[in-house]
Order: sequence, then C-alpha cells, then structure tokens
Amino acid sequence: MNRVRYDSQKSRVYAAEADVVKDPDFAPAMREYADITELWERAVQISKSSWWLKEVGPYSALPRVNASLRVPGRATYQHGMLKFSKDALVEWKLLHELAHWIIYEAWGLERETTPPHGRLFGKTYCALLQRFCGVNVAKAMKRAFKAHKVSYSKPYVRKEPMSEEEMARRMERLAKAREAA
Repeated sequence: MNRVRYDSQKSRVYAAEADVVKDPDFAPAMREYADITELWERAVQISKSSWWLKEVGPYSALPRVNASLRVPGRATYQHGMLKFSKDALVEWKLLHELAHWIIYEAWGLERETTPPHGRLFGKTYCALLQRFCGVNVAKAMKRAFKAHKVSYSKPYVRKEPMSEEEMARRMERLAKAREAA
C-alpha cells in the first residue's frame, strides 16, 4: 500500500495565506479572473515564460484546469488536474496549485516522499509569486510564512563531515542519555 507522506505544514500554509491576503503588499496577487478560460490563458502565459523554461524546463503538457469544485473559495490539485470553485479564480491560488503541479508532474517527485506543503513547495510557490506577481508579494508571503513557522527554503546542510572524535563524543552522550532514561 502506498502511503502519502504526512503534510505537517498544510494548516500553517493555509493560515499564512489567510493572513497575507489582508496585506496591502499582496494586492497584485489578488487579481481575479472572470472565468476558467481566462485563468487557463494565464496558466499558458506562465508556462511560456523564460522563468518557466529555466526553472521547470520545456515541459509542454500543462495540467487540465476546470471549475468543478462546489466548495466556495476552494482550489485543489488532484491527479494532474487543477480544480477551482467559480469564486476562487484568483492569481495566488493559481500559483499555489501550479507549485504542486511543478513538483509532482514536471519534476516527477514522488508523493510518498515529498510532502505536499513541504520546503520545496514553499520555495517553488515563493519563486512563482516573485516572478509573476512581484518581489513585494513574495516578501509578504515569506513574512507570513515566518509568522506561521512555515519552512520554505532548503534545509541546513553541514558543509564538513563530522570528525571521528565528534562522532564518538556524540555517541557517548547518547549512550549516557539512554542509560539515564
């Protein structure tokens, strides 16, 4: 049985988005589209950009988009399709769902190992916001992410491997802690 990795940041990402829509710096991302056709045209425009070619690659098969959701204000990415409710045709929701699509479809990462709202999602989403809505929009989202403790950048990676002495010291400390427990 395939099991999708737990999405520990989902509620924090949604809370950050709920707060950031009130920020005046986020206004360019609040652009509304009249219908699903107009939203689709924007998705095509984004996929033809130089940013897309550099970051995503020459991936030609864009996801299908429809306005079939009945829950008000909702957008989702499911099985290679972006679904929106008729009142959720907004720029930032399109970019949010495109970030999911890029990670899973264009880059081919596995759902079992890559959390839907993990660091890579946050980084990709902020990059999309910066390129297609402006630097101030991306900064506003990053502020909201920080306020809600959402991880959105690469994790810290130790530059030098641990010395044998340091490893021995840590193992000794671990053994003492286990004995004490």
